Amino acid sequence: MLATISRTAVAAVLGAGLALSATSAVLAAPAKPLLSITATDLTYGQPDLTGTRSGTNTVTITNNSGSEIERPMLTFPDNGRDDINHGDLDGCPMALGRPDRFVCYAEPLGAGETRVFSVNWLTDARGPAGSAAVRVAVAADDEGNPVRGTTSRTSYGVSFAPLTGTFDITATDLTYGPQDDNGVQHGSTAVTITNLTGETVAFPLVSFAPYAGDASVATWESCLSVYSRDDRMVCAEEPLGPGEQRTATFGFQLEGTTQEFASQVQVEAGAAVNGPVIPGTAAGTSYTVR
Repeated sequence: MLATISRTAVAAVLGAGLALSATSAVLAAPAKPLLSITATDLTYGQPDLTGTRSGTNTVTITNNSGSEIERPMLTFPDNGRDDINHGDLDGCPMALGRPDRFVCYAEPLGAGETRVFSVNWLTDARGPAGSAAVRVAVAADDEGNPVRGTTSRTSYGVSFAPLTGTFDITATDLTYGPQDDNGVQHGSTAVTITNLTGETVAFPLVSFAPYAGDASVATWESCLSVYSRDDRMVCAEEPLGPGEQRTATFGFQLEGTTQEFASQVQVEAGAAVNGPVIPGTAAGTSYTVR
């Protein structure tokens, strides 16, 4: 009898302990956040003739509450690499730019509603791959501040599609020095071109956009020929072998002074030294003139 009572008592105690553990587990389970957020990875495509790449990813938010959220707010912290294409915003009737972030004020989000935002991006970066962050919250005001305790965060990968085409091109910024005795400033930019193909490019043609003011060519010693085409100054360089990379310095001079601005240089394959260009071979990039 005593043995039977002991077994019964032990079973009761164990049962109570299991019930208590189960209750504790339920109580310890984290509650869903007011707003949840996910984002797909971003891959930038091929650069355009200014060296700018574009790409698109999506951001998904969900209202986990039983009430409408009147002002959901997406915030994209500035990372120095990715720029939102302000002219092509999806689902942001009101936006706010700050030095350290970009804020999208979305339409009201119903109880239990999920919404997907398509976000278009631009970058002048060439890599490397990395990550970026985005967060969602209830907006507290028009200054990009969240209601305390409503913020959820996520991150996503950022990558760059491998370069295709005929060329890659980069250029250093052009900084003019002080005026000489004749009131002329001198400066130069170093332009690097790379043949991405498996064949020699017989006539790489490097050309510069028209310059503002009185800027003119000063010293282009690496050119087989220098001429003007469609208001662009063209340098016909020596043949560029498969996979070969070459850097040339292009000097300019300027009478007077200039304000800082962005200029553009491109390279394309020519059918001859001074002949027509081969369609579809151009690559370009931008650089700063100051």
